[in-house]
Amino acid sequence: MKRVIVTIAVLGMLLAAVPVGNPAVASTDTTGDGFVVEIDAQSVDGLPAGSRHIVGDWYAVPGDVRSMGKVIALPGVRRIDTNPRAQLPPSEQPVQAVALASLAIPYASDPTDPSYGQQWHFPLVDAPAAWPLSTGAGVTVAVIDTGVSKGPDLACHDFVDEYDALTGTSGPGAAADWSGHGTHVAGTIAQCTNNGIGVAGLAYDARLMPIKAMDSGGGPAAVVADAIVWATDHGADVINMSLGWPCTGTWAEQPDCVQAVVSSAIEYAADHDVLLVAASGNDGYCAPTLGWVSFPANHPDVLGIGAVDAAGAVTGYSDCGVDLSMTAPGGDTSADLNADGNPDGVLQESFNSNGFGLFWMEGTSSASPHVAGAAAMLRAANPRVPAVGIRAALESTATDVGDPGTDLVYGAGVLDIAAALASPHLEVERHAGLDRFKTAAAISQGAFDAAGTVYVAAGEGFADGLAVGPVAGIDHAPILLVEQAGVPQATLDELTRLAPTDIVIIGGATAVSSDVETQLGAYGTVRRLGGTDRYDTARLIALDAFPTGASTVIVTTGLNYPDGLAAGPLGASLGAPVLLTRPDSLVPATIDALADLKPGTILVVGGESAVSAGVVAQLESLTSASVTRLAGADRYETAATIAQAAYPSGAGVVYVATGLDFPDALTAGPASAFGGGPLLLTHPTSIPAATAAELQRIGPSRIVVVGGRGAVADTVLLGLAAYIVP
Repeated sequence: MKRVIVTIAVLGMLLAAVPVGNPAVASTDTTGDGFVVEIDAQSVDGLPAGSRHIVGDWYAVPGDVRSMGKVIALPGVRRIDTNPRAQLPPSEQPVQAVALASLAIPYASDPTDPSYGQQWHFPLVDAPAAWPLSTGAGVTVAVIDTGVSKGPDLACHDFVDEYDALTGTSGPGAAADWSGHGTHVAGTIAQCTNNGIGVAGLAYDARLMPIKAMDSGGGPAAVVADAIVWATDHGADVINMSLGWPCTGTWAEQPDCVQAVVSSAIEYAADHDVLLVAASGNDGYCAPTLGWVSFPANHPDVLGIGAVDAAGAVTGYSDCGVDLSMTAPGGDTSADLNADGNPDGVLQESFNSNGFGLFWMEGTSSASPHVAGAAAMLRAANPRVPAVGIRAALESTATDVGDPGTDLVYGAGVLDIAAALASPHLEVERHAGLDRFKTAAAISQGAFDAAGTVYVAAGEGFADGLAVGPVAGIDHAPILLVEQAGVPQATLDELTRLAPTDIVIIGGATAVSSDVETQLGAYGTVRRLGGTDRYDTARLIALDAFPTGASTVIVTTGLNYPDGLAAGPLGASLGAPVLLTRPDSLVPATIDALADLKPGTILVVGGESAVSAGVVAQLESLTSASVTRLAGADRYETAATIAQAAYPSGAGVVYVATGLDFPDALTAGPASAFGGGPLLLTHPTSIPAATAAELQRIGPSRIVVVGGRGAVADTVLLGLAAYIVP
């Protein structure tokens, strides 16, 4: 029997005070919100007219309870939810502050904004020490809220990809604010700064993406989900959501407040490496007894932010609990703890019916954008650090208050932006795409601004590519991947960016077709190095790169990939080609290559199961070279042994790839060689002891993880930060 889940969710609320609203507000009628359904793809045609896709298998469906009954009867329906709204609460009236540009600057080193001296909340998070390091340039922050309107102190910004998720319209002005709430939130993130007007923002050089998802009746769950997807698809790096549904339980308990369609959108954003931040809630579920964090702040992929006052103590309205991530200034307009004669609210530009001005506000809605702005500053400092690393940097450096360590009231502690910018987590990057072709392009983008030569290998097999790593590293050339019969768009895009003169195909027509060769011809002069088999291809590569011989040659197995791929950076550092052998005997192509290259030194990579003692004896009898074996008990130890040989004094950068598949390590080899560091291998979910010991010896200041989360888990990436040496 088909099991359908029907959820009647609790109506939520927007999590902060708002300025007096514009009289021309949207309708509060929610009867037309319809419902949402998760349904198998083959049953979508049975949905009523006007249904629209949101994310994954979720669709928004117009209609009432009778329509819901008809949809429940469709095959393939997995879940139906009502479409409850995150609600605007009765306004906690903010206090309008002084007119713009009326207060003196307290310190010469501070921003030139006249009222910056009243923004106690920025020194509390150590923003002044952080601004010389980052101002968020190049980062896009989406503000999913009541919209954002451009007053005098936001005039410096050109908004990007404005979107009204309530109506599905986009373009300049589409997300104009109707209440002032979203404008205030956006100001904390990126108010124009050092412009002689009003106040400052945190990531003031960041780009703002205003998205309207709330009208005076709130925002339906499907609209909030659609807003998250829009932000993700249009390039948002950070999403702030000062909105939510109050909960009566934890995330693990899955209370009714959790909106499944929004959760699906959050997971979609997280899969695309977007950092999401949300307000924990203003229900006072923190004192006198602990309660629950609101949704979506309680979602594991979202930083849920509670509020502290001007003394750094949690506020009476802030929601706390096991799902709280950390805290930031939210303010208290009823207090003046710093005795400056002003309310202790968060001060930003907004508007009311009298126009734009400065407003004091309180709420976790004001706390959340402090963390979103900080995240933008961190992301700008190192754009290749993944969202999970940015989050770890923010949480691990938060000022510890309350009970020692992470607690239920403050989470990890109070935001400290300057400390976060010094976190070792910002030195562990991930270069990855959604597949091996996109990952290869991402690795190239991370290492090469341009390239005169590009090597192209088959993405479906590793054999031909084993020998090209050292040559590509010596040439300062990336390796890109293609399918046998076609060139993926990610590879074409990267070729366009690199604008190479020469493109070298590795392997014969059975590995990379003639059609691919023709297609590549539009991007540069194409030639092919492809022999009768992998051994002959390795011979051709070696002789092409070393026509007059090579003093050192690396010999490794041609029947397995880990040893050969880890040897690539070694070959590049030594100026040595890689030749391939069978485990028990040298093949004629390799014998011929050795005769032409005349090496004085041969390095055998791999243990005796990969390259037997008999092969070593053959090498010694056929040449006058000294033969040395570099091997460990397994592929991880072998890679560490190779790293020791190539970089005996350590290295500034280390590349890390999975030891269980070949494409990432293949394309990472030239990048690591170009960067001056070795390639180490890891288990997908844990760091092998040999790799950890080698990282400890090397002491890198930067680590680059290649491959997505399926290849190298986030837990491994986060663990690598322990080996960073500043």
